[in-house]
Amino acid sequence: MSDASRKVQELTVSPIIIIGAARSGTKFIRDVLASAEGVRAVPYDVNYVWRTGVQSGAHDALNPDQLTAENIKTIKGNLFKLAGLKQGEVLIEKTVSNSLRVKYVNKVFPNARYVHIIRNGRDTTYSAMRQWVADPDWRSWLEKLRALPLSNYRYVLWLLRNHFDHRLSKTNVPGIWGPRFPGIEEMVQKSELVEVCANQWLQSVICASHDLGQLESVHGLNRVYSVQYEQLVADKQVIENLVEKLELPNGNQIMENYKKMCKPARPGRWSEMSGSDRDLLNQIVQKNAKYFS
Repeated sequence: MSDASRKVQELTVSPIIIIGAARSGTKFIRDVLASAEGVRAVPYDVNYVWRTGVQSGAHDALNPDQLTAENIKTIKGNLFKLAGLKQGEVLIEKTVSNSLRVKYVNKVFPNARYVHIIRNGRDTTYSAMRQWVADPDWRSWLEKLRALPLSNYRYVLWLLRNHFDHRLSKTNVPGIWGPRFPGIEEMVQKSELVEVCANQWLQSVICASHDLGQLESVHGLNRVYSVQYEQLVADKQVIENLVEKLELPNGNQIMENYKKMCKPARPGRWSEMSGSDRDLLNQIVQKNAKYFS
């Protein structure tokens, strides 16, 4: 075994993978849990890392059969590097597109633990709509590009094409933002943005709930912990229980940082949508009531 391979193997302490739809509070819970000594997080979403070797696919719902041993090693190595992980530390990672491919992630980290965070679907839809039409965060883009391996150039080309094609076109069709569920490109062309965002949340929740429910325990230990965003930001006991179950070090430090970082979004903002958007959203909610409840 090479020194590089041995190092990757030594660092493979059971990681914590945050799973959740875009705009569901994944960044908040990642930053809170990773705020203590002994815990390290990848500082931003790295879909390009997870898509190593499968960069040209039309969607993010990747099949674990697409993974090779070499790609798994590359994905792990890049995540450890981006997090600055040291031996014995706990890795925390959140990339929202992973909500569409839990089994794929599980093949990379078969001993991972998962925190599934779910936020009210109406509010998430409204928040996502605002992100779809917002100006890009160029500083964040540049930060990611600096760390981007040259082997991932195809993903960069897709990002640039996705961003500029719609801006140069004469239509009002936005570039795709967030997880790409199967069929999203066609839906963007034909549907209202509220429908796209509602389905983006819906597909993320359905796929994640299904696949997480099928994960087997490791050595008899539970691997999946579900958290409701609204409860997380309203009751400190929720994060205290989670820290205890995950056996994270320096729990008191995490709780102090939780108090400082907790700035919950005002619930019910989806009511600020236009009347036509609310009508479309309510139609989707009625058809999928068990997920939006």
